[in-house]
Amino acid sequence: MNTLENSTNNKTIDDAITNNGSNSSRDKSLIDQPQNNNDISNNNSNNNGSNINTTNNNNARSSFLNLLIFDKLSPKKQQQQSDDKNNNNNNDIVARCNNNNNKNELDEIIIQKDIIRDLGEIADRSESKLGLLTTENQRLNDNYQKVLKENESLIEITNTLDKRVDELCKELSYHKDNSIESIIDKIKNNVTPTGIDSIRSIQDKEQLLNYATQLYQEEFNEDVLFKVIMFLKTTLNWKLFINQLRGHYDSLEYYVGYLKQTNNIEDLIKLYREIRNPLEEGIAMISQAHSENDPDRLKYLLYSCSSFFDQYHHLTWYKDTIDQFINTRNELSS
Repeated sequence: MNTLENSTNNKTIDDAITNNGSNSSRDKSLIDQPQNNNDISNNNSNNNGSNINTTNNNNARSSFLNLLIFDKLSPKKQQQQSDDKNNNNNNDIVARCNNNNNKNELDEIIIQKDIIRDLGEIADRSESKLGLLTTENQRLNDNYQKVLKENESLIEITNTLDKRVDELCKELSYHKDNSIESIIDKIKNNVTPTGIDSIRSIQDKEQLLNYATQLYQEEFNEDVLFKVIMFLKTTLNWKLFINQLRGHYDSLEYYVGYLKQTNNIEDLIKLYREIRNPLEEGIAMISQAHSENDPDRLKYLLYSCSSFFDQYHHLTWYKDTIDQFINTRNELSS
């Protein structure tokens, strides 16, 4: 163990001497430089003191080398130098790491600043686009509201038109409906055309008169009955027309009253003659004669009335009365 320690110490000393050879030479040159300067100065001032200074310098150099060698050979000193070297290396490594970390942090800060700047620019562009989109969205919403209002108006118009179309379809169907009930209803409501001209057959005309007479009886509606009677009068011959009226007593009475009201004595006489009512026919003849202003025409009509009543034995009273009236007029005129 002692041999190993001695060999180790010797090796350490040799290494120290070898490693510090250059340092000794450097230290020596550092020592020699000021000494040489002093020597040059001393040579210039006093040549006699050069040997003394040379001896002192050599002694000082020997002492410094011995001290240096002693320090290199000291294990504690060597260990301390090794620790210092390691500490210096560690400090260098830490410093380099810190520098690298600081550089990385600086790079990260720069990158973060770039990212923040880019994000700010993106945010500005996004905000601008968002503003444009908001404006466009508002415009679209306004247009949408206008379209909704127009759509509501169109829906109302469409509903109104649909109702009107339905009414027109019903009205058209109503006008095209030429049934007897529909015709009577149109005449009653003053709807034109009534479609009464579509009635052709005698059976349909008779049924038409039947509906009109029934309405006259229920509602005393003279307009419907009058228009139906006038239609039958213009579309039927006299005999068929009177036969239609004879089948509906109310219709016949209404027409007789109409003839009397309009003073249509000729049709009235014809009607009574057709229904074989000689009394009413003769009275109508007397009414016709009474309305005559020409004396000769009046005399002729009175003789006709007397002749008419003379045909019927139960009406001779009317004949005698007319004859007495004629004789009285003749006496007055003579």
